[in-house]
This record gives sequence, C-alpha cells and structure tokens, in this order.
Amino acid sequence: MGYQTHLGPSRQGTIREGASANCGSPVLVQTATIAFSDTVKNLFLLPAGALVLSVDVAITTAFNAGTNDFLSIGSTADDDLFVNDMDLGTLGVGLTTGVMVAAYLTAPLTVGTADLQVTGTYTQTGGAATTGAATIIMYYVVRNADGTTTIAP
Repeated sequence: MGYQTHLGPSRQGTIREGASANCGSPVLVQTATIAFSDTVKNLFLLPAGALVLSVDVAITTAFNAGTNDFLSIGSTADDDLFVNDMDLGTLGVGLTTGVMVAAYLTAPLTVGTADLQVTGTYTQTGGAATTGAATIIMYYVVRNADGTTTIAP
C-alpha cells in the first residue's frame, strides 16, 4: 500500500469546471489504542490546521480501577484539549462519542499552525486497574496549515 500526501480541499465527481464545483475538504480518521497500564501515551499526529470533528472511543476491555477510570485527550501542552475526564469505567464494551470540551468548541476550530501530537492520559483512582483497553478514533478535516480552506477553480 502506498501513501498519499494531500493538503486542503479536493475536487470529486464529474463536474470539473467552475469555482468550488464538487470541491470540499476530505474527512480523515486516525486511530490508536490505550490500555490500563498507560498513563500518558502519544496517540497520533494531526496535521497543522486540521479541524477536529469528533472523537469516538471503543472500549474493547472494560477498565476496572477501584473508583474512577478517566481518559483525557489533548496534547503535551494541554492534556484535555479535546476531551476531559471521559469515564471509561461505566461504558462497558461499545462505542461512545467523547464529549469535546466547550473551550475547544468555542475557540478557533483548528489545531494551530504546526502539527499537533495528540496524547491520551488515563487517570485512575481508588485502587489500581488490572484490565482495560480502548481504541481512540479521531475524525478531522484537512485544511491549510493556517486553518483556512482555499478552493481554486
């Protein structure tokens, strides 16, 4: 399998003429796993200007710390930039959408002008967990490095 490098909007469909005809920004997905033994883990790298749409978490093995099992998803500078203290202990096996933090939703909706290392921070209280595994799924739109979209005819 080969890799493709792409930045900004793409043209899809059969109409190729005219400004913005069949032009849009692709939605990409990156996934990574986190386990009960991870405290802080580098999950994936988002490109500069990316617009994060949502975060899903698939619990493949229930987390079982004594009191709380919390997952925050963010960066090294802000560990809960996207998701703050999502409870992994009561979800069981399944898929849930992380509640993105309000500050992120009201701020400019890009990761900034540089690539962003996304981290997952697992915090447990009330006794150490002995099980727990999850897959983090992040959906984002590719944009220009400054967060803009440029649609050229």
